[in-house]
Amino acid sequence: DNDIENQREILWFENNTENSLLRNLSSVSTILRKNQTWVASARVFDGKNWSIFYNSTTLKISNSAPAQNKPAIVSSDDKNARSSTLICNSDAFDIDKDNVSIFFKWYRNNKIIFSGIDGSLKPGNFSKNEDIICEAVPFDGDVNGSPLNSSSLKILNSVPILVTRLEDKPWSQGKNNTINLINSFMD
Repeated sequence: DNDIENQREILWFENNTENSLLRNLSSVSTILRKNQTWVASARVFDGKNWSIFYNSTTLKISNSAPAQNKPAIVSSDDKNARSSTLICNSDAFDIDKDNVSIFFKWYRNNKIIFSGIDGSLKPGNFSKNEDIICEAVPFDGDVNGSPLNSSSLKILNSVPILVTRLEDKPWSQGKNNTINLINSFMD
């Protein structure tokens, strides 16, 4: 009969139980958790009569994908050298509080060289002047989060290393002698 709505009443049902703290709120967002079911029930008053309550369809809160901050590559010896172990640090989190595992992909000069759950790349997988990137993908047991790539890390020169002990060699005064270091070091 074209009367104007004077009042309204909104009830919120979480898993079939009314949450009275939410009464008459027109929206709910901060308390939603995975696998909850929600129904809103509303009625209006036109100044003379209340309508009956009308229920919304049931809304089941689904799983939220895990998220992460941008991964970063760190070097085991802080030198980014060929002889370093590289570690992809990824800080993943899940709003649903699910356990999160991370899947890694390692790229050398934009070509994939390793993929798996190991966030480290051992020496021997890269050489001086190569660009290394790690990609991290969080997984909460149901769904993957968005993959994110680290910044590129350039592999620097490694220092030569001693591979065999230097031999003791007697040397007499006034005599010429030769010491060969070629087989003692590796670069």
